[in-house]
Amino acid sequence: MNAFSPIRIKLNSSPRLLFLYLFTYAFGSIGLFQLNIGTEAIWLAWVAYSLLLGFMLWRDIFIPASERIETLYWDVEHRRLSVKTTEGEWVEVEHLHQSCSLPGVVQILSIQRSDRYAPTRLVITPDRLSDDDRRRLHVAITWAAPLEPHPAKDSSTV
Repeated sequence: MNAFSPIRIKLNSSPRLLFLYLFTYAFGSIGLFQLNIGTEAIWLAWVAYSLLLGFMLWRDIFIPASERIETLYWDVEHRRLSVKTTEGEWVEVEHLHQSCSLPGVVQILSIQRSDRYAPTRLVITPDRLSDDDRRRLHVAITWAAPLEPHPAKDSSTV
């Protein structure tokens, strides 16, 4: 008997995530210009840092509608995770690569969707969830067993 009931979370849009990225970028830029190294090195590092910000915004905030995740369904007891895209398609998650939960700040899931080659990162800020969903997701990220392989794709039983 497992104490976890399935978690179904509808993810809302989050203006807070953009604020967190821009806030972090501003403080990083200020810190970068405080370094006691050559001017050329500082400007080169700042350009690289700005490109990294652009990549992060493209990957986590300005996501195309076909890749945006609307709902997360995690059946912790049966070790299954699936996501629903904004196009209405349910997609099985094959692997949970990494997860991190900082209560009240951010929850991050790096998942391998069955319809994508590259991992998908979900950055979930507290304003995207209800208090109960945030607590349940934190507990699942912290204590849940790893996902089982999809039965149709498991070759270890042959």
